[in-house]
Amino acid sequence: MGLPVGGNSVKAVFLSSIFFLFFVSTAFADSVNSEISMFMSQGETFTKELHVISGVNYYFVKIAGLNGSSDTIILRGVGDDWEIVSSAQDIRSVLYGKAVNENVSYANLPSAAERDQIWAALLAFNDSRKRGEGGCFELIGMDRFPCFDLDSCWRACYTPACQTMKLGSGAFFLNWAKAMWLNASAIDGNLSDAKVRLYAVSADDPGDWERCNAVLGDECNSAIEADFQAIFSDIAAIRLSAGNNEANEIQLREAIGFCYPMAYEYNGLINASAMISREFDQIKPFLDLNRTTSSIFESTARRNVVGEGKSAKGLCTAVLAEGSTMLVQVKAKANRALFVASSQEILLKVRGLESSLAGLDCEEPDLELADVREFNSSFTQTAAEVEAESDNISSGYRQASEELSALNATVTSLVQANSGGAQAAGLQANVSSLYSRMVMPQAADLPGIQADIETTEALADEFALANGSGAGSSLLIPALAAVLAIIVVAAGAFLYLKKK
Repeated sequence: MGLPVGGNSVKAVFLSSIFFLFFVSTAFADSVNSEISMFMSQGETFTKELHVISGVNYYFVKIAGLNGSSDTIILRGVGDDWEIVSSAQDIRSVLYGKAVNENVSYANLPSAAERDQIWAALLAFNDSRKRGEGGCFELIGMDRFPCFDLDSCWRACYTPACQTMKLGSGAFFLNWAKAMWLNASAIDGNLSDAKVRLYAVSADDPGDWERCNAVLGDECNSAIEADFQAIFSDIAAIRLSAGNNEANEIQLREAIGFCYPMAYEYNGLINASAMISREFDQIKPFLDLNRTTSSIFESTARRNVVGEGKSAKGLCTAVLAEGSTMLVQVKAKANRALFVASSQEILLKVRGLESSLAGLDCEEPDLELADVREFNSSFTQTAAEVEAESDNISSGYRQASEELSALNATVTSLVQANSGGAQAAGLQANVSSLYSRMVMPQAADLPGIQADIETTEALADEFALANGSGAGSSLLIPALAAVLAIIVVAAGAFLYLKKK
């Protein structure tokens, strides 16, 4: 008698086992699905089949592309991880192992007994030719003489019955006889070829094909497949020729009805075709080994490109290339901004971008995908900030310069119209001060300069209204000096930054 065990304990152990198995299988599926996603583009789908080959887990994964194409790759289990099978030799080895697991090998080629069954089916059709086709040949004389053109058919048609028909119907009758002879000859030829091909693919010794494949590779498999396809073609051609004879006027009662109806027995052809198809289906995966290997190898190469783009090293390489291009664009905009205004913040950010990009090592053994993504996010954000700040400085300075130039023209006109006036002189002094402040200003000072320009514009408008003055077009001499100073200082700053 066994030890007593409580029912609740048994149930608890059972449920725990179920939950454990569920957890393991779920984690297993999540692991391989995550690996598969590394080789897929957004929007693509996949199906997978698990095969255990020599104790190793392999997933055959079919990825459906967005353009209707598809790729097949093989993932191999390595501990708790998965890796893509990339080399052609490894791919073929896996395919070979899968074929062996599914009992597909050269031993699946027709055996001697199966070969004889197929040939017996073809002979059953051949036997059905004797009464209709054979009787017609005897009645005409084609059982003794060939009939391939009008002259040979005239000679072949030597029997009394045939001589009566050829004298009465002439070429019409002889052409019907010729068509029957040609179709019958084609059937003979196709049957003979089918027999040769059938014996060629039979597996009296599968080792012969193994040795052939080891030396010639795909040539042997191609030869086997060519023989199978030839047998299919032979059977189809036999069926066509027999059908042509069945439609020949020489034996149709509604025509002259000279011969007995052909009455072919097609069950033999149908059975032979079914048997050879079954044999071919059993061996085809093995014959396709090299072709399938090439196809999967090409798919793997394409998918590795996608995978490299998602791996740490692959992403790092792409970030490094894109970052270098981005840095050139950022520095160009920063140079334009720093040509007209000073910004220590932009200088530091540009140098920081240069330094971080120079320090990105894509060959680092412990490089993590998350770290590369974080670097890319930070680098891109800083570069965007520098571009935006540089654009703001360049556009702000340009707007201030244009407004100051217009203000200078207005004030110059007012001074000429009201020479000696204290208020006009004050406006002139304001403009000169603004030009001085525009010589390599701090970027942070530009909004204040802009505001002072607008204030001076308002004062100039009030003065003009009060004194009825118009605007002139000349510039103040001090302003010209200030502009020249801006250009000299800015050029020096640009050359300094370029050296950096």
